[in-house]
Order: sequence, then structure tokens, then C-alpha cells
Amino acid sequence: MERGDTGPYVLGPDEGEALWIRGNRFVFKATGPDTGGGFAVVETVLHPVAAAPAHRHDDTDEALYVLEGVLGLEVDGQHFMAGPGSFGYLPRGLAHRYIPQEPGPVRVLWMITPAGFEEFWREIGISVIEGEEPPPPTAPDAARMAALGRKYATDFQA
Repeated sequence: MERGDTGPYVLGPDEGEALWIRGNRFVFKATGPDTGGGFAVVETVLHPVAAAPAHRHDDTDEALYVLEGVLGLEVDGQHFMAGPGSFGYLPRGLAHRYIPQEPGPVRVLWMITPAGFEEFWREIGISVIEGEEPPPPTAPDAARMAALGRKYATDFQA
């Protein structure tokens, strides 16, 4: 089945819109237009150098499922380590960040509800062109992320 606006579809393992974000690969499996705004699902391949800065969503809940590697999580002052098969829930309003652990990369499936925050990733990402070398992993541009985060009801802390 092909992807459609709120209709059923099935994507294969390497299918979906793919973006590079600071050297991390993000593949959109479901987005707001696909689900009537209900949720988004994004598969990521994360590198230790390119961890997320601490942030808090005003109106977005996140859930994650670790597929490969180990992901460190800081959530509201608590620290967790999540390996393959681990699930995490990050409710709106709580400061959190993720830190992919060495040696990396870490593969994670993210679920976002309601949909919408995935558009932040679209704005900061660049399209993956198959066959081209990926950009090197980089630290976040805190000022850019903070400015754009406001558009998506997300407060990025320095």
C-alpha cells in the first residue's frame, strides 16, 4: 500500500521521507497529515556527538522504543539507560534530553502525540540523497533550536 492522507498504508524498512539532522538520520514513518494530526512516528539513527539539548514540550507527549544500542535519558532530573527493547514515555511539560551512548549509533523509534513536532525536525533537517555520504555528526546549534522551538511550543535550554 502507498502512503496517503489518513488512509491505510504500509512502509517497508527503508521507506519514508528521510532527513539528516546534525548527522543523525530521521525517517518519517507517519506524520500529522497521514494520521489526521493524531500522532507521528519517526525512526532515528543517533550518534553520541549529536545528542539532543535539554528541552520541554508544552503540548507534545513523546514515547520511544530503543531498537539498537543504548540511549541515555535525562527526564525531570532523573537519569535512565535504555537498551534494545526498552520503552520510555516523556509526558509534556517535563524537561528531558537524550544522549546516545558510545559506541553508537543508537536506533530509536519515536512516537509523538499529537502530531506536529515532527515539522520542527523537517525545518532543521536536510533531505537524504541516497548514495551520498552523510554529514558528520555535530553538536546542536542552541540558538537556532531555541528560536525555532518557540514555533513548536518547545523550550530548548542552553
